Amino acid sequence: MRKNRLPFYVLFIFIAIGAIVAVFRENNWYFLMFAMIGGICMTSVMVTDRYPRLSQTIRLVQLSALGIFLFAGLSLRLNVNFQFPQIIFDSAAGIVSGALVQFLIARAVVPFIFGNGFCSRACWDAVIFELADQGRKRGQDRSGKKRSEFLAWGYLAALIVLAVIVSQWHNPVYDDMARRYWLIGENLWIVVFGLGMTNLLGRRAYCRLLCPFLTLSGLVSRFSIFKITPVNPDACNACSLCNLSCPMMVNVMEAVRNRHRIQNRQCILCERCVDACPNGCLKIAAGNPLR
Repeated sequence: MRKNRLPFYVLFIFIAIGAIVAVFRENNWYFLMFAMIGGICMTSVMVTDRYPRLSQTIRLVQLSALGIFLFAGLSLRLNVNFQFPQIIFDSAAGIVSGALVQFLIARAVVPFIFGNGFCSRACWDAVIFELADQGRKRGQDRSGKKRSEFLAWGYLAALIVLAVIVSQWHNPVYDDMARRYWLIGENLWIVVFGLGMTNLLGRRAYCRLLCPFLTLSGLVSRFSIFKITPVNPDACNACSLCNLSCPMMVNVMEAVRNRHRIQNRQCILCERCVDACPNGCLKIAAGNPLR
């Protein structure tokens, strides 16, 4: 079923989102943009079905293509900052910009369908983290730090306080050069700080421990339609390769043994566990969002 229908579901969903945003923003360019994103995602799924052994390479190509397009072709070109503080800046100025639109689509709407898939398929900062991960040995991060909700929400609260202070002092919304500095500076901070965390705490440590978008979208992603699903749990031999492959330190094997879909709010649908399993126990599949 996934082979025949999922690519078209993906394309239809992005076309529908593009149509809604185009009407809301009164700009047909948004329809074309989302149709293109949906086309890239659809092509990625279809090629992966044809060449399953190259699934992670194909995913990284998709991540790089969409990430570079969103950051260089959209964010830098239009001087639109998509990072979380920009939402606070815009709110203080009483305007709606791409930051809020991106947040609502990628972190509030899409997670009901594809969970945190944006993190493994389109995030521009994740492109750098994923490339850095390629040199790390499988399993060397299992002793790293797992996500602390207290730490994650504390980081989000700190960002909100900082953004509120800045918006009252000198809101970048009103200054093109200041907005550009914030755009570059925030992403540079995330990449540099994130790479440092990766070196100390394992793969995608910034995403796993601090990312404010994952903190919020994780509230929704557990109710997503598509999840990592045990499709052949009886074949599990407890080899732990699924757990060792997961950059977010999700206990995938426990879910397989208990015949449960992955409900963990940190799952980013990267499918590393799917590819690591030697017995084909897992795949992304649609199902009851509450299970």
